[in-house]
Amino acid sequence: GDTAAITASGAWNKDDTILFNARQTSGAGYVLYRVAANGGTPTPATTLDESRAEIAHYWPRFLPDGRHFIYLAQSAKPENQAIMLGSLDSKQAHQVLTSEFAADFAPPNYLLFRRGSALFAQTLNLATFQLEGEAVRIADPVGAVSTTGRPGFSVSDTGVLAVWPSVGTY
Repeated sequence: GDTAAITASGAWNKDDTILFNARQTSGAGYVLYRVAANGGTPTPATTLDESRAEIAHYWPRFLPDGRHFIYLAQSAKPENQAIMLGSLDSKQAHQVLTSEFAADFAPPNYLLFRRGSALFAQTLNLATFQLEGEAVRIADPVGAVSTTGRPGFSVSDTGVLAVWPSVGTY
């Protein structure tokens, strides 16, 4: 099947594994696929959780170990939209945070996410993959594209943060 027909987001780890989202080869919805940077056949890295009414997985971001990654799980039930934690070693995933927009990771251990119109940072324990402490607001307002779940910010591995200071979503 043509798994790369519509790809909106991806991530590349230090071991040359690429994650990207694409329509499932069987069934509806979008999941994350993995492929080696030097080519090969893409294989699913995530599966839609029917009990959560998931319809798409977008915006993967590798964590420092290169094996775990966060992504946005969109759901037909708004209360189930979430930032999930996945692993290259398993298709099992667990929820990190309820969110309608993708999150990003900033070294050494911060999860950045949009809540309301603001950008927040919160410590992500890289041993347990649980959030710790209080979320701290670092920018407001921050725009977003609601149809794709993409928030108006990005952070680099060196910690440089770019923000789209727009009111509302598009």
